[in-house]
Amino acid sequence: VRTDTALYGNVWTGQLAADTTWSTGYSPYIIYQNLTVPEGRSLVIDPGVTVRFVENISSRLVVQGSDTDVGAVGDSIFFTSHSEPPTPGDWNMLEITDDAQAQFAFCAVKYAAYAFNIYGLDSAWSISIRNTSISDVSTHGIYLRNNYDVDTSLILTIDSCHITGNGGGKGFY
Repeated sequence: VRTDTALYGNVWTGQLAADTTWSTGYSPYIIYQNLTVPEGRSLVIDPGVTVRFVENISSRLVVQGSDTDVGAVGDSIFFTSHSEPPTPGDWNMLEITDDAQAQFAFCAVKYAAYAFNIYGLDSAWSISIRNTSISDVSTHGIYLRNNYDVDTSLILTIDSCHITGNGGGKGFY
């Protein structure tokens, strides 16, 4: 199992072994199968970066540590399929779990099975999804799972998001 670094240029898989920043100078970044941001590590994605996922139903970005993806008006961060032409469900999800700290703003998420899969929330988490477009996913746009004993209003913020074109699911579930 590879534990870090780019493979064959900008293809990423495995786990980040160090805090990492992705900048536009090396965009697009391609995720093959899974890339995990483990607890204690951080990933920062700069405005204007495109992240492409190799077609595979298990291909995902897993956030267990810290992930800050803050684009800007007119300079979004794109999470999309690497396939041509892309279709809904080409890649799996942005998965947030295990005491994660995640911030997504001015992002566009397209062609996933689930755009955001958030589960097992507890009071140590801090998750913000703002001004983000979610479209052309095959199931749910934002899916909250196994979050029964937590007041999500204390740790989860979803604001000014636009969710459209969900195949078999709901925008927010």
